[in-house]
Amino acid sequence: MGAYLRELDTITGNRKGQVKGAPEAEYEENFERNLRAFQPASWREVPFHWFETAWKRGLIQLTKTEQEEVLSQARVLALEEAEEEKEKAGTFQRRQIEKLIEGEGLEERAKTIARKLALYQKFYQNQQT
Repeated sequence: MGAYLRELDTITGNRKGQVKGAPEAEYEENFERNLRAFQPASWREVPFHWFETAWKRGLIQLTKTEQEEVLSQARVLALEEAEEEKEKAGTFQRRQIEKLIEGEGLEERAKTIARKLALYQKFYQNQQT
């Protein structure tokens, strides 16, 4: 939701005197309409913060098996992304990416990808079929 709020602040010009909580209320009020109107070409275009809101509202549901499958797919994608970045990176950045791959950073990236991927697969791909 933070990314959405920053985007909203940019659009509205962060108006002075605006009632606190108004962006959150607007986000909540318009979420389902925005979710349905958005037509991503791939999982990469899906805002990761939408997953949590859609999950809480019961708009998507995943079994434990589905959750594990999506996370497994996301781990592969995260590794592929890191390897692509590593190929393009300079020496210093390459070392940082190698540390990311070896450490817990890759798992965090995979979890973010999993949120986007799950929403894309369960909500958007189901609408297309």
